[in-house]
Formats: sequence, structure tokens, C-alpha cells
Amino acid sequence: MRYQAAMATNGPVGERNLWVEITDETVAELVQLTFLRAGDPQPVAAVDIDGDGPRPIVGLDREPGAKLRQVSAWACEIEESGSGMAWVVFGGNAGVAILGGGVVSLDPEALAEIEALEDPDESDHEFDGYLILDGADLELRKDP
Repeated sequence: MRYQAAMATNGPVGERNLWVEITDETVAELVQLTFLRAGDPQPVAAVDIDGDGPRPIVGLDREPGAKLRQVSAWACEIEESGSGMAWVVFGGNAGVAILGGGVVSLDPEALAEIEALEDPDESDHEFDGYLILDGADLELRKDP
């Protein structure tokens, strides 16, 4: 699958930069970041954030005046200052959701429940604007 810049506000800018911007604070803090990329974004299926094994990950996005929707999560190898090479994992303008409780995808009802959360920490899922991970902690999506 080739990265589609139109899927969200995030993605490559120019030949070497990657832009990540969270403009919807439903479950993640607002951020605007630029990374020096070492490759092209690739779709990611799962991440291991705690050493307990990979869990499915999806992107979250919202167009102005619209409901929260699921989009693809993407990973891009970057040059991380001080750490060398790493991978940034990002979704849409509302961040990413690392899914819990055996869930592999979010249906409209689950997305509505996320929107209604008063405290995202009370969910079975974990949320963030973006993640910085080692490549060994990623499972890239195999489907085209």
C-alpha cells in the first residue's frame, strides 16, 4: 500500500521531512512535530509498547464538524536526535489507538464510545498522538 497524503494532515513534506500534527484533542494532546525521515511511511498493523507482545493499532481522524473515524496507522523510519534510527508511528489528526480487549478494529459504536470518554485512561485501549519505537516493536501490514 502506498502512503496517501490525503488520508490525513500527517505525512511526508518534501523529500526528507515527515509532519505529525494532532489537531483533535479527544484522546491525545495537541502537537505539531517535524521529523527527518529515512524512508517512506508504511502501514503498520500492530505495535509492542510494553514488552507483552504486539497489539493492533489504528489511526484516529476527524474532519471539521464530523465524527471520529478510524484510518490507517503508519510507521516511518526517522533519524532520532541522540538515539540514532527509530520509527515514528502516527495516524490521523486525532492520533493513534493501541487496541485492547481482543479488539482488532473500531466500529462506529466503538468510535462513539471513545468520543464519549471523560477519561481516556478508563478505556481498554491506549491512546497517543504518536509513538517513537524501535523497528523490532512494529508489525507492518502485509496486505497491499
